[in-house]
Amino acid sequence: MPSSRFTVSQLYTYPIKSLKGVLLDSAEITKTGFKYDRNWILVDENGVMVTQREYAQMALFEVQILDKVLRVSYQNESIDIPLMLQDGRSVKVLVWHTYASGIIQSDEINLWFSKQLNKTVYLLRKNHEIRMVRRHEGHELSFADGHQYLIAGQSAMDDLNARLNKKYDINRFRANIIFDGGEAYVDDTWHQIGIRNVTFEATKPCMRCPVININQNTADSTKDTLKELSKYRKKANKVMFGQNLKCLNPNQQTISIGDTIEVLKTKDSPFSK
Repeated sequence: MPSSRFTVSQLYTYPIKSLKGVLLDSAEITKTGFKYDRNWILVDENGVMVTQREYAQMALFEVQILDKVLRVSYQNESIDIPLMLQDGRSVKVLVWHTYASGIIQSDEINLWFSKQLNKTVYLLRKNHEIRMVRRHEGHELSFADGHQYLIAGQSAMDDLNARLNKKYDINRFRANIIFDGGEAYVDDTWHQIGIRNVTFEATKPCMRCPVININQNTADSTKDTLKELSKYRKKANKVMFGQNLKCLNPNQQTISIGDTIEVLKTKDSPFSK
């Protein structure tokens, strides 16, 4: 399987969970994922995370990483959020199977998000308390659902679009790494891959939820994406698209668009007949 067949075509970090991602030319590897990825999360008055699953319009919040602040814009209004970790009260939030701790941001920031969503919410910044990837001790996590990285192939998206007779953007799958090359779902067989001097290992196929039905450019939602995938990408009653990854050597390296992906170790596809 020649490594030259696979190249990195897009890179994304998602600083605030469930808001629009930031397209990068190069991405810095950290011990929890790409730099700033899911370092912030919105929660409600009960400390329950707020996501596109309930508020599809969150896809329309534009995010910029500037010199000292994260700038979030929505409907011609914007707010600046300090990039540096600030002192404050820490609270816990349940992110699927594990708890994570974060520092409540300023009243100004919380009121701004509450106004935009017409709901009382609080923005949390991940603190220094360690949260581990479930079943992968030694690998730390931010506010991501359960894994450090997500990779998906454009060929798989092209296959899905052909089945739907649509031209949906792969950004609705909210992956960190998009690659070109190979057959659709070739990543099902990847166990370890190398990009530059960074080694990633697949932890599990990514189980998909209704967020993939949401157009990340308009916030419009249909049911066709998940419905179609369920016809041929379902295992153990879960729909799979893309691979979750952990990084085996997170030492502040960077990877860039155009980098070659080398397949170091393979495995059997769960969809093999």
